[in-house]
Amino acid sequence: HWFDLMNGMSNTSGVNVTDIHRLILFPELVKASCTNIGAWGTATAAGTDLLALRGLDFGLDKPLNKFPVLLNFHPTDGGASHSVLSWAGFLGTITGMSSSGMAVTEKVWDAYTELQNIVGYPFHFLMQDILWNDVDTDQALSRVASANRTCAIWLGIADRDNDQFRLLHYSYRRVDVYNPKNFPVYPPYHDRFQDLVFVDKHVQPSHHMCLNDLMHQYWGNLDAPGAVQVSAVHGTGDLHAAVYDYANDQMVISVPTFVNGSWRPAHASPWFSMDTKWLWDPSNAGRAF
Repeated sequence: HWFDLMNGMSNTSGVNVTDIHRLILFPELVKASCTNIGAWGTATAAGTDLLALRGLDFGLDKPLNKFPVLLNFHPTDGGASHSVLSWAGFLGTITGMSSSGMAVTEKVWDAYTELQNIVGYPFHFLMQDILWNDVDTDQALSRVASANRTCAIWLGIADRDNDQFRLLHYSYRRVDVYNPKNFPVYPPYHDRFQDLVFVDKHVQPSHHMCLNDLMHQYWGNLDAPGAVQVSAVHGTGDLHAAVYDYANDQMVISVPTFVNGSWRPAHASPWFSMDTKWLWDPSNAGRAF
C-alpha cells in the first residue's frame, strides 16, 4: 500500500517516483533526537487514561519548517482513522495517534553500535501501520517482532485501552521492550517511576537532570497543560511537538513559527488543541480546518 501511495503521488503531481521514494525515506538516514514520555494511572492527574508527549528535535535550519500539516486518514478498506503530525508531501509517521487507542513516538538510538539494515520495512511506515491497523500493544509488538527492521531507534507504543506505554529498543538485530519496572534507570539522572517511562532528547544514558527533575515535579499530576510546560522547560520539540491526551480526546500540537525574521521552536510557539472525535469522524473526511 505504501508503493501504491507513492505511485499515486507521482501520477498526480508529475514528480518522478524515484525522487518521491528518496524524499520519503529520509527519516531512515537522520532519525532525529527527541523526547518521549508515556504516563498513565497514578502518574497522571486523571488517574486513568493515557497521556504521552512526543517532542521532535531536529533543528530549525530545515525547509520542513515551512510545510507542517496535520494529516487525518479515514481508511475505507479497513483500519482505524488516525492523525499524523507531518509535512506536506511526506508519507509515514513519526508522530501520531489513532482512533483505535494507539499512539506512537520515536527518537534515534545513538548508543546502538551493531549492524543496521538498509533494505527492509522503513520504521516510519511501520509506525503508521500500527496506527492504521493495530488495536493493542500485542498486535503492535507482533508487527515489530516479525518486521524486517532497518535502523536503530527508540520506539514508543501507547495503548489507551490497556493503559500502558512501552518504550522499545528497536533495531535490525534485536528488540528490547521496556515498562516502568524493567526500564534501565540510572539515578540520579533517571529515576524509576510508577506508571511512567521516558527518555530525554540527549544520548542515553543521559547525564542531564532536567527531565528527571520535571518528572518528579509533575508525577501524580501530569496532564496536557503540564506536558506542554515540560516541553517548554526541557526545550524539546523544536521541529514539532505533540501531546496525546486520551482522557480529554485531544491531540495538542505545536509547530515552529516565523517571528521577527527568525524561526521560533515549536515548544516556544502557540499550541493547538485538536478534538480527536472531530478529526476521526468519517463525515469530516476531505475537510480542511
